[in-house]
Amino acid sequence: TLWWMVQDPAGAEVESCQVSLGDRMSRTVHRPHDEGAWWSAAFDRLRPSQTWVAQVAALNAVGCGPYAEVSACTSSRPGRPVIWQQSRSPTGATVEWSLE
Repeated sequence: TLWWMVQDPAGAEVESCQVSLGDRMSRTVHRPHDEGAWWSAAFDRLRPSQTWVAQVAALNAVGCGPYAEVSACTSSRPGRPVIWQQSRSPTGATVEWSLE
């Protein structure tokens, strides 16, 4: 999932964002319901341990703005959890862990 904030400059309000991930995946994300909330877009079927290039451009009544600076992100599977504390009771259990 990609997360970002949009600053509305003076002018037309940002209505949506065009988000692309790599060459083949793109979608339009509409304004969140809560003012000031983070915008997000989820992409699935990503191969682990690959670098993906993400771009975001704001859209308003005037048109599409420039794409934000490209950022690279790596998708990988988390390491094996190492359990370092556990406890149980008649009504539940607590486990604390870290990743290798």
